[in-house]
Amino acid sequence: QQAFKDLDTALKLNPKCANVYLERSRYWFIAANSEMAIKEATTAISLDKTNSYSYYWRACCQSKNKKYRAALSDINQAIKYEPKDSSYYLTRADLKTKLGDMTGAITDCSMAIKVNPKDAAAYDRRGYLRLNSYDRNGAVKDFEAGLAIAPDDLGCNFALGCEMLRSGHFAEAISKFDVVARLRPSTYIYYLRGRCKMKLLRWSEAITDCNAALALDNSDAFSYFLRAECKTQLGDTPGTVSDYLIGTSKDPS
Repeated sequence: QQAFKDLDTALKLNPKCANVYLERSRYWFIAANSEMAIKEATTAISLDKTNSYSYYWRACCQSKNKKYRAALSDINQAIKYEPKDSSYYLTRADLKTKLGDMTGAITDCSMAIKVNPKDAAAYDRRGYLRLNSYDRNGAVKDFEAGLAIAPDDLGCNFALGCEMLRSGHFAEAISKFDVVARLRPSTYIYYLRGRCKMKLLRWSEAITDCNAALALDNSDAFSYFLRAECKTQLGDTPGTVSDYLIGTSKDPS
């Protein structure tokens, strides 16, 4: 509330300051009132019709309200006034994805890369779009290109790890999942890494990953079943039976 009061004071001093209306729009957005956020952004645009960021911000607000076509119109204007901002193309790619235009979304990611060849997020986004378009080879190339720029990129490491797992390149998959587990540990990532280690007959290491997964979520049936398989290979019959029983109780299907 104090922030709004301060902005009201600023408006009294300069009622035609577009940036103040943009700030008010951001506060309304944070307050989960996207309609007011759009209204304030519209006022900002009326005061400065060539400010690309104002159109970009209103596009974000429109998208939050699921007004994707209106948002697309705004982001087109943002790109018109600032054609060298790669984030604008990625925003347009997201909107086109929501509207079902996968080809257009991929084209916009390519435009983002053309504008900023060092934008790892653009390769990440295009890679996922290509995966969804069944272009696995193109997707892998994009994820690899993203990692060449940003080796710790979570999205690229996770996606490439999953592709390596799917194609049977388990050691390579582990190296990608190692990065994700270090930066954002989760039950699922430990489970996936454990699966890779099981495929490489590294039973004890796979069990360690299952233990880590279950420490985060002891209701994960898949981790119990995976650990049971590994315990079978190590001759731990009581442990195998126990894990299968617990796993079945968590997921009877």
